[in-house]
Amino acid sequence: MTLGAGYLYTDPSTALISTRERREVSGSAQAQITRFWRGGGFGRYDLELDRAVSAGVNLTYEDECLIFDTRFAKTYAEPSNRASYYPSDTVLLFRVSFKTVGDFGFRAI
Repeated sequence: MTLGAGYLYTDPSTALISTRERREVSGSAQAQITRFWRGGGFGRYDLELDRAVSAGVNLTYEDECLIFDTRFAKTYAEPSNRASYYPSDTVLLFRVSFKTVGDFGFRAI
């Protein structure tokens, strides 16, 4: 199993999208389920607004020739009275990689 954690702090900046101070924590976990399958998840949480920023899960199949990766992610919008713009979004992605040829991917939603 692989675990990850992070912390983000940014000062307010008019040059960036964010015009407020940001403090976020993030975490992720990835585990090998079987020889060819692995799965995991991630999340980010805004400490200033006391709410989730994003969350997601993934499931991957990988053998000697092929990688098939499926990811579902949800991003949560900031309240509309905020000066910055972070739209909400829900994404389902599929990616197929042939190790000797290349990648092909598409967004389902």
